[in-house]
Amino acid sequence: MESSHLDSLAVQRLFGVREQRARQLVAGLPGLRAGNASAVLRQALIVRLEEMAQGGLFQWETNRRARVVEELDRTRRQLAARRVRIPAGGRRGGPPAAGSLRRYRNAGAPLRAMINAVISKSVFL
Repeated sequence: MESSHLDSLAVQRLFGVREQRARQLVAGLPGLRAGNASAVLRQALIVRLEEMAQGGLFQWETNRRARVVEELDRTRRQLAARRVRIPAGGRRGGPPAAGSLRRYRNAGAPLRAMINAVISKSVFL
């Protein structure tokens, strides 16, 4: 059986909020009061929530949350990419290790000698 009124505890359980937020949601709505306990009209709460959903502040918050979720997803993907280790150097197709570069240090010497020989025997002299 549906009740026409909701108390603060019902609002807390229904929306998963704490006592203070439940009071904020029902503040100013028509209802019943018995001692310290109060209950608001269910239909009045529905109308208030629909008005809040149509408001600009609610739309702004919805868009903000979507942007935050997108940014978190992008950051998680970047973090996963940063964890990938690419070995530097090695003998299997990678660049040579620093020690093996010594043999290439004077690799240009024979080429320079050939160029000098061609220039010295050139017809331009």
